[in-house]
Amino acid sequence: MSFAQRAIQIQEGRWQDLIQTDTSINPGNSGGPLFNARGEIVGMNMAMVDDGRGETAGIGFAVPINAIKALLPQLREGKVVRGQLGVGLHGGPILSDEAAALHLPKPSGAIVRNVENGSAAERAGLRAGDVIVELDGTPVVDTRDLVARTAASAPGTRVTVTVVRHGHEQTMVATVEEQPGDPDVEHAEADTDGGDFGVVFEGGAPTGPDVTDRSAASQALVAGVTPDSPAEEAELTAGDIIREINGCRIRTATEAHQALRNIGHGLPVFLLVRRGDRDLFLEMRKP
Repeated sequence: MSFAQRAIQIQEGRWQDLIQTDTSINPGNSGGPLFNARGEIVGMNMAMVDDGRGETAGIGFAVPINAIKALLPQLREGKVVRGQLGVGLHGGPILSDEAAALHLPKPSGAIVRNVENGSAAERAGLRAGDVIVELDGTPVVDTRDLVARTAASAPGTRVTVTVVRHGHEQTMVATVEEQPGDPDVEHAEADTDGGDFGVVFEGGAPTGPDVTDRSAASQALVAGVTPDSPAEEAELTAGDIIREINGCRIRTATEAHQALRNIGHGLPVFLLVRRGDRDLFLEMRKP
């Protein structure tokens, strides 16, 4: 048997560290113990990868035993309470080229993908595109580090959050709130396209005294996304409005088109996107 640590996205922008194992885990095994070769319990089985026919594909996942031990006092009280700031985060560590694009002093921290309406993060002043680099004065290594620390904080705890926004550090105070017990999982004719990224824009007409529909001319509205493209991988979708590309303000589809055309191959592209009534901070790379 073999074990490996894996971060699994359980909700948009939220991750959980699990043990990945090739030990046989089948339907009905959830809640049972995962043993190592010495007969020690190292986790609690919770999920498996199936082969599309309801059978196991030989890959299973378990909650680490240390995570369970940390929750035992709350479990004995009958309810587990975890803290949150109310942000969605990009998964994985920040790479060196991403840090350069975000004007970070080093490749560490957690990139804020979106801020939930009415959340502690929104009240504290956090925005999509911020990079959280410290929590209570202690550096944030990556997304998993931040999630683990905020989840372990009791609701009502006041924490100082240091972010890098457009290359400048800012510190704000947030009050940790309780994670909901059963969170919801979120799941035109084009005249301008985004080159190799696979994003198609609607509009792009220049602004001027002869423009009658100024609202349409002054936004970069995504009309469509090509399947299996960088835009689709970044979860860009029709109806999104691109407001910034790599920190530069975007006012029209023409500006968005030109900005994407100027990106070098293989480099990261960070997009500040308006979707409905909230902002999202997305990343894609030019192939």
